[in-house]
Amino acid sequence: TGAAISEISAELDLSSVANLLGSMPSVLDAFVPEHYDMAGELAAEWYEELREASNVTQPYSPSIRGKGATDWISREVERYAEQLHGNLDDEIAKIMAESEALLQKEVARGFRDTIIGNSEDDKKAIGFSRVARPGACPMCRMLAGKGAVYRTAESARFAAHGNCHCLARPSFDDGTHG
Repeated sequence: TGAAISEISAELDLSSVANLLGSMPSVLDAFVPEHYDMAGELAAEWYEELREASNVTQPYSPSIRGKGATDWISREVERYAEQLHGNLDDEIAKIMAESEALLQKEVARGFRDTIIGNSEDDKKAIGFSRVARPGACPMCRMLAGKGAVYRTAESARFAAHGNCHCLARPSFDDGTHG
C-alpha cells in the first residue's frame, strides 16, 4: 500500500491541512474497499492452500469476510491533525504518514478477517494463530508466541496497531498450520 498511498496522494488537495482532510474521505472511499477485497481474496486463496497442505479432505470453500471501512480512518487522521502545529509541509507529511499506517491497517484487516472468519466456519479448522513479522513489537511477538489458541473472533479480537504487519494463520484439526 506504500506505492498506492503515493498514487492516491495525487488525488488529495495538499494546499492546506483543512483541504487535505476534506479531500481524504472520497479518496479513501475509492481506494479502501477494492484493496480490502484484494487482501481478502489473497487470504482466501492462502487459506485454501494451507488447508490442502494439511491434507484436509472435507470440502470447504473459503470466502472473503467483512467490508473495508474508511470512516474510522478519517476520524483518526483528523484527531491526529488536531495535535499538529507547525510548518505546513511538515504537517502534511506527518498526516500522510499516519494515513498510510491506518490505510495499511484497514487493508490488512481484509486479510485477517477472511482467515479468522473462515477458521470459525470451517469444521476442520481448530482456530487461528497470530504470525508476527520480523521487527514486530513486543506485544505482537508475545501474542504470536501463544500459538493456535484463538478459536473465534469473540474469544480473541485480532488487535492490530498502526504499522502492524501480523497475519492470522489457520490451524486444522490435525494440528498443522498448513
